[in-house]
Amino acid sequence: MKKYWLSIFLVSILFISGCDDMAQAPVNAQRSVVEVVKLPGMSKQQIMNKVNLWVAERAVNYQGVVQYKTANTIVVKANMQFPCDGIECIAKEKWRLWFMLKVDVKPSKMRVSISNLEVSWLPYADSLGYHQGYRGPIRLQGDLRNAISAVTQVKNSLISYVKHSRNSDW
Repeated sequence: MKKYWLSIFLVSILFISGCDDMAQAPVNAQRSVVEVVKLPGMSKQQIMNKVNLWVAERAVNYQGVVQYKTANTIVVKANMQFPCDGIECIAKEKWRLWFMLKVDVKPSKMRVSISNLEVSWLPYADSLGYHQGYRGPIRLQGDLRNAISAVTQVKNSLISYVKHSRNSDW
């Protein structure tokens, strides 16, 4: 009898802990990532060159993702595979995470902003019927948490590249 109640208790705990991911994301939840980075000794042009190179190395089509570009600002509309972990990746295998990356540059510093997080998936049919495609805001709290984590990694990658990449004199 004790094993029965213990197994019910464990299943209940697993069910309740999984409910956090299924909860609706609050309206006022964090939906952007912003960081100002000091880059001592670097000119605006040096910083912009590295940012442009970082975008070009990661984008399939540089012209297709760059929405706006001046000497001080670049705006990129990007997408990536939606981040997931565990068994949920089976259902979210073809999901895409869309976001806007904006970099503003001044001498010796830059501001990296990532906003407009959206999720998309294509329409599909299975044994349960036809399912419509979707592109829009991220609705579930667990999905939003995964998306924020993924775009924070993108931001950190860009910052690291600008700070540490060196043009080799070959």
